[in-house]
Amino acid sequence: MSPRTLAWLLPGLLGLLACGEPAQGESTGGSAGQGGAGQGGIAGAAGVTAGGQAGAPLDPCALWSAPEGDDLDERLPDLPIHLPGGPGSLHALRGACEQPQLLVLRVEPAWCAPCGARADQIEGLLAPLAGPHLRIETLLYAGPDNAPTSEADLLRWRQAHPSLPGGLLRPDGGDPERLVRGHGTLPLLYLVDARTMRISNVLTAPYERFLQEQVAASIAEVGGPELPLPPDQDTPLQDGRFDPFTWSLVQQMAAPWEPPPDPSNAHADNPAAAQLGALLFVDKSLAGSSGVACSTCHLPDRGFADDLPVSKGVNPGKIHTPTAMASLQRWFFWDGRADSLWAQALGPLENPDEMAGTRLEVAHRVKATYAATYESIFGPLPPLQEPGRFPAAGKPGDSAYEAMSPEDQQAVTRVFVNVGKAIAAYERTLKPAPTRLEAYAAGQLDALDPVEKDGLVAFFHSGCINCHHGPALSDGAFHNVLMPSHQGEGDRGRIDGLVAWQSSPFRKDGPFSDAPGQGVEAPAPAPGMLGQMKTPTLRGVARTGPWGHGGTFLTLDAVVKHYGQVLVQKEKPPGVVGERDAALGGFLGAHNKEMLAFLRVLGGE
Repeated sequence: MSPRTLAWLLPGLLGLLACGEPAQGESTGGSAGQGGAGQGGIAGAAGVTAGGQAGAPLDPCALWSAPEGDDLDERLPDLPIHLPGGPGSLHALRGACEQPQLLVLRVEPAWCAPCGARADQIEGLLAPLAGPHLRIETLLYAGPDNAPTSEADLLRWRQAHPSLPGGLLRPDGGDPERLVRGHGTLPLLYLVDARTMRISNVLTAPYERFLQEQVAASIAEVGGPELPLPPDQDTPLQDGRFDPFTWSLVQQMAAPWEPPPDPSNAHADNPAAAQLGALLFVDKSLAGSSGVACSTCHLPDRGFADDLPVSKGVNPGKIHTPTAMASLQRWFFWDGRADSLWAQALGPLENPDEMAGTRLEVAHRVKATYAATYESIFGPLPPLQEPGRFPAAGKPGDSAYEAMSPEDQQAVTRVFVNVGKAIAAYERTLKPAPTRLEAYAAGQLDALDPVEKDGLVAFFHSGCINCHHGPALSDGAFHNVLMPSHQGEGDRGRIDGLVAWQSSPFRKDGPFSDAPGQGVEAPAPAPGMLGQMKTPTLRGVARTGPWGHGGTFLTLDAVVKHYGQVLVQKEKPPGVVGERDAALGGFLGAHNKEMLAFLRVLGGE
C-alpha cells in the first residue's frame, strides 16, 4: 500500500499521535493510494486495464484513464495552470513516453512560511536522485493573503526561495484546492508518472529520509533506474522529540517581537509619539462625550482584548474584540479593511457603535488637552478656536463638516490621522509577556511538562504551525475555519473587507500616508474569500476569550474541539457562510488535552 507521512515530524514521533490523517505506511485513501507497491502501477500493470479490470496490458504511453470524481483518483486532475509560455494545464507537464520520468509536483500556498522553509531543502534532498528520470515542479496555489496566486506572488516566492528546484507554476482558474482537499497538512508532494499522469503516491510534509525513499521507489516504479540512496544518518533530536528543522520552527515561535518598519507612519517609532498615543489610548473624552476609550475594549490583563463575546462601546458590536498587540500584522481588523496600524486606530473613533465620535471632536480635544505635545511632534494645529470655520463636531456626511472649506476639512482630517499615528506608535510598543515556551526554546527543557510537550508535538503534527508560525503565531492571511458569527447569519469577512479597503482614504498609498508610493498590493475580491477571517495571534490566547471572531466559543476547550473534530465534519455549522479552507486538518479528540495544555502555555499560564 502507498505510504504517507505525517506532518513535520520524525520517525520517532510518528507513533506518538494517532491522528485523523493516515500514518506512515498506511494508504493515502481512495484510488490514489493503491499503486505504491506496484499492484496498480505501470511497472506491475500486466493484465490490468486502465480502468482497473483484468484485460490487456496497459499502454505506457496512454493517458491514465481512471474516471475523475469529486475526490482525487489515480490520475492527476487536468487543472488549468499558467505556464511560462501562456495558458496550459497540468497535463501539459507530461513527458515523452519513450523516457520514463517521475514528476514530483509540490503543492503549497505562499501564506505557509514553514512550507517555504521546507522548499529550501528539496534541492539538496533530491540532488542524489537527479537525472532525466526526475522532474520537479511547484504549484503555488494561493498567495500570501490566501487569494488566487498572481505573477507577483510567483516572483516574490522565487526571490524568497532561490534554491527551489524546477519550475514554479500558478493556477489559472479551476479548483486548485482540489489538490489539497482532504489531506489537511502542507506541503503536499504528488509523485506522478509523467508519461500517463497516474498518481503513484501522495506525501504530506515528508521528513527527509522518507521523502528520498519514496521518490526513489516511485522512479523505479515508473520504469526509471534503481537509484542508491545516500547513507542514512542518525539525526540528533532536541529533547528526544524534534529534528533540527522542526526545532528551528519552535525557536522562531519564541523569537523576539519586533515590529517591521512602517514608512507610512513617519512617527511609528518616535518615543514622544508613543507617549502621546498612550494618553490618547485611555482618553474617554477623545471622541466627544461617549465615555468610551480604546482601553474600554482593549484590557491589558486580557491580552489587550476583553472578556465579552463581542465588543461593547456605545452599543454592542457584532464581532469579538481582537487583541491590540497587532504590530506584526500586514492587515488589520478581522476582515482586513485597513492596511496599517494607524488606519485601524481611526475606525473605532467614528464608528457609531464603538466610540461614536467625529474627527472634529477629536481635533478639538487634542487642541484643548494635548496641543503642546502634539505640535512638538506633528507641527502646528489648525486654528480650531475659530468656530465659524471649525464646528464643534462633524465628520464626512455631516452637514456641519460638509459646509467647511475643502482646505479646512483636510486640516482637520490631518489632525485626526495624526491621532491614529500616535496611537499606532504606542501600540507598536505593546509586546506579549514571555512564556515558558521562550524558556523551552532557549534550551530549558524542563520549562514544559510532558503533556505540554505532547501538545507542542500535536501543534506541528496537525498542521497548526502552517497558519500559526513565527513570533506573531499568525500567517497574517485569511481563512474560513467555519467559525459561527455572533448573530447567526454568517459574517462575510475578507470579501467585504477588501471592498471597504479599496474605498478608504486612509491607505498606505493614499494622501495621508507618509510614504504613499509604498502601498500594500492587494488582490481583487474573489468568491473564495467569502467567510474568510484573519488568522489571530495565539499570543495570550488563554486570556482573550470568548474565542472566535463571533465570540461564540466560551471555553478554550471548545475551540480545540472545533479545530480538531468539527472542521473535519462535512456538515457546515449554523451561522457560517462560505466554504471551509481546504488546507485545514484536524486531530482526534484523544489529543485535545495535550493541545489545550500547550495553548495555555502560549497564554502565559
